[in-house]
Amino acid sequence: MSKMIRSCPTCASGNKQPLTRKRKRTLAEYPPFPYLACMSFTGGSVKDRLSAYAQTRGIQLTARLGFGKDGSVWATSRSTAVKVFEQPHAYEAEQAVYERLQSEGVSQVLGHRVPNMLQTDSQLGIIEMTIVEAPFLLDFAGAHLDFPQEFPEEVMQEWLASKQEEFGPNWGHAAMILIALERMGIYMLDVHPGNIRFQDPP
Repeated sequence: MSKMIRSCPTCASGNKQPLTRKRKRTLAEYPPFPYLACMSFTGGSVKDRLSAYAQTRGIQLTARLGFGKDGSVWATSRSTAVKVFEQPHAYEAEQAVYERLQSEGVSQVLGHRVPNMLQTDSQLGIIEMTIVEAPFLLDFAGAHLDFPQEFPEEVMQEWLASKQEEFGPNWGHAAMILIALERMGIYMLDVHPGNIRFQDPP
């Protein structure tokens, strides 16, 4: 049986699902909040939910700022960002992290700006937040609160090696950001240069 280790200071963790492996798994294959998988948003498709949110709040969506596996982010006519989520577990996770950050009075972590959550809509699966410029820290849909996950040692080693390669010389600072988050009980699993963004080159 593979040796199990708790997530270290440089590895934010996922769920507490027990591990039974017949093949090699990566961190991305550990789905967060599996007990929420049967839940769904009201309001139809992502497009319909975005339209409903904008209409009820009297705003316009002006441009798409980004997208990924958890959802997409749109700029609004009131200079905010609206993130619409694909799945309830991602919405719940991100909302919980922003609530934790706000309760701690956090607007930046080691020089990386953190968006301020402005409004939420649990039925439509949408969070509205401020727009931040690099260096920033965002996208907490894969994070969990208070309890680190255990992973096989070889998975951890592969994860660390991949992060060092992705971040290059910035990995040491990124790892310190993860440590700072863990001190607030926030365990970030989906870690990449897109959500721990360093200053853009001139």
